[in-house]
Amino acid sequence: MALDRHTGKAITTEEERIRQSIADILTTRRGTRVMRREYGSDLPALIDGPISPETELDLYAAAVDAIERWEPAVKVSNVQLRYEEGGAVLECDLRRRDTGAALVVGVEARQ
Repeated sequence: MALDRHTGKAITTEEERIRQSIADILTTRRGTRVMRREYGSDLPALIDGPISPETELDLYAAAVDAIERWEPAVKVSNVQLRYEEGGAVLECDLRRRDTGAALVVGVEARQ
């Protein structure tokens, strides 16, 4: 049984678990988990600098690599950086491997 990382309450659907997992993977800087040094992504390091077209490509690659490695329940269809007032959101279009259902997960990439 998975627990919500903010409330501690049980997560009741697989979609909720996947959403939380993707957010955790992408916002965890690789090398910071004591027993799993490879867990996480390079996203936190990449968003600390200026965003250029090259950096955007690196962000996309880092997101896809991390999701494909650490969340076996989904396949990545597309990743896009969407700019909003005050920040940016990395929008991940995913497909669940068990049901084939589409799932969109947005992760705050920058404030």
